[in-house]
Amino acid sequence: MALAWVLGGCSFSTTVEPSGNLVIDARERDAAIDAPPDARIGGEPLPPMTTSFTSAGDIYLRTSLAPNENTNGADFFIVDGDNIATGLVQFDLAAIPTTAVVMTAEMMLYVDGDSGAEVSVYQMLESWDEATATSNQRATGMAWLGAGATPPSRGATAISTFTPAMPNTTYTFALTTSVVQAWVAAPASNFGVAIATVNSDGPRFGAREKAAATQRPALRVTYQP
Repeated sequence: MALAWVLGGCSFSTTVEPSGNLVIDARERDAAIDAPPDARIGGEPLPPMTTSFTSAGDIYLRTSLAPNENTNGADFFIVDGDNIATGLVQFDLAAIPTTAVVMTAEMMLYVDGDSGAEVSVYQMLESWDEATATSNQRATGMAWLGAGATPPSRGATAISTFTPAMPNTTYTFALTTSVVQAWVAAPASNFGVAIATVNSDGPRFGAREKAAATQRPALRVTYQP
């Protein structure tokens, strides 16, 4: 006679022999016990999780005034459309499982005293080295495909726009979810974002070197594990 048993929300089969002895299918039992909660028979999916990440790297490229200058170490970065300057920011999302489904992604930037007009955020398509990148090169001896991290070094379509009109204020804005999903699924493709503007009234943002953690660039991701 066959019986069904449930252990920890997982079922496995047993058989009662003519002698009356109970025989448990050990393979089914062990597989049921070892299965993660969201994979167990009758188990509920894990709830969504929200994790915030501080910038792992950020600089700005001074295309007009100092194309060979590396700005690593400054506690701010400038975005400007007159004296062309572009900010680069990257986040390490390795803590999120590559199989996770990204539900929302929001970036936070602190306006460091100098506000400005609308800026746009673009997905970076080339790697860059925070310690050596300039407007002319993305790493030592490696030129950008587009000088100053312009297309095709970055995407041509903005993945977010916002207007940092108030000084000493943190702005939160959504990023295109599919871009962050691609970073999670394939970490090697995560080169961060470029922040640029065509406006002469460019803002200044806090960088990861800021003493106050709340003034550093951050990315908040909500995902289904």
